[in-house]
Amino acid sequence: MFLSGCTVVEDRWVEEAMRDQPTITPAGDRLDSLPEGLSFFDLVTHTDERGTVCELYDPRKGWHVEPLVFAYCFTIRPGYAKGWNLHERHEDRYAIIHGELERVLYDTRPGSPTNGLLASVVLSDHRRRLVNVPAGVWHADRNIGAHMDERLSSGQRRVPPGVAGVGVGMVAWSGSRGATS
Repeated sequence: MFLSGCTVVEDRWVEEAMRDQPTITPAGDRLDSLPEGLSFFDLVTHTDERGTVCELYDPRKGWHVEPLVFAYCFTIRPGYAKGWNLHERHEDRYAIIHGELERVLYDTRPGSPTNGLLASVVLSDHRRRLVNVPAGVWHADRNIGAHMDERLSSGQRRVPPGVAGVGVGMVAWSGSRGATS
């Protein structure tokens, strides 16, 4: 028996405790599955005595074959969610600028090797990355941080409002504040 703070912990409890299962490899790669075609590109933040600079997109890096045509910035308040969204004809690209969010993805693409997969990815300004969500994958975001998050969204084609099949829909995440389902 030993003391942990003010709590007595018996040796048998420690022995019987379940060991956490690994979620990443020693190199930092995920062990669980993600929807086929979901891709990431790490962004580098350069810091000096004046501040920081983070390059968000450079076509010379070859991250995506489609051109970048438009970009916009949006936020989610702490504890709130936006989604579910589905695009049939275009992919979504995002970069987290500030904050921490959980992106939930559900693959409904017929013939996809990950059809039916429900997956979750945490994005943070501690590791800024570009994320590409393939067409046909439902996705929603929830701010899991303490502050308003801010991110950049961009796409490969600008589509006029009302064009059928482009943005199939948005359905409310059950319980838009603090949702966990």
